[in-house]
Amino acid sequence: MKTTHISNYRVEVETDTTFIFEKDKEKIHQIMIRRSDDMVGEIKRHIDGFEGVQACYDTEYVCEHCGAAWTEESETYNGGCCAPDIDAEALLEELEKQK
Repeated sequence: MKTTHISNYRVEVETDTTFIFEKDKEKIHQIMIRRSDDMVGEIKRHIDGFEGVQACYDTEYVCEHCGAAWTEESETYNGGCCAPDIDAEALLEELEKQK
């Protein structure tokens, strides 16, 4: 007979991105990391009865040219997801031949 075991009890808090008007992705990343770290500090200061708190985030690898999900083992070529990806791979191959 099937039975259920529940574990890994936790509370997840999502950082609000509503009032970020920055366009630069690296600056947005820095803002979000800072906000997450600030929330961790606030939780530690105001809440008792927890074992630990940490800032976490998901990592997604995408093509720098078109934003497609990264599907390849290579760090430089995403299987030809777009013309710039293909061109970059061709350039790297040409440079390797010249060595």
